[in-house]
Amino acid sequence: MKKFLSVLMGLLFLCSSVVFLNAGMGKDGMSCPTMGKKQMYQKMGGHRKGKSLASMLIYKAEKLELTDKQVEELRKLQKELKHYRVDKEGEIDSLKMELTKLEKDDKGSLEDIKKAIFKIYTVKADLKYTQIESNRKALDILTKKQKAKLKEIKKEKKKKYKKWKK
Repeated sequence: MKKFLSVLMGLLFLCSSVVFLNAGMGKDGMSCPTMGKKQMYQKMGGHRKGKSLASMLIYKAEKLELTDKQVEELRKLQKELKHYRVDKEGEIDSLKMELTKLEKDDKGSLEDIKKAIFKIYTVKADLKYTQIESNRKALDILTKKQKAKLKEIKKEKKKKYKKWKK
């Protein structure tokens, strides 16, 4: 019995170490095979859902040499967008639940289902437009010199990503 348990423990240890060592590794030894290029880019510090341009500018405030007033304006913009996004995403979730109920209901009309789908995508379009509007407002806060510096930072980031991608 002791011999059986020792062999079993040895096999478990061996299997778990192989799994642990290969966890998150792709063919290149770096990427996870379940992640696409977009997810890996995001993992490496690219744009993530829920983060606005204002957030990124605040994060890069020192490199962009932003004034305290600019940072405060960006924080205000960031906060407004965050609250708006939370409200709209909640609305989208409730509309999706309503759509699911309509789909499951055999007596529900196709017209009602169509209206529910249009409601969802109208709210999504409104959210996307507000995000774009917020990004434009964030860029308007910057001076020409700061915008040029931001372009330079983005170019460097692209170079790093392309180098990593190879």
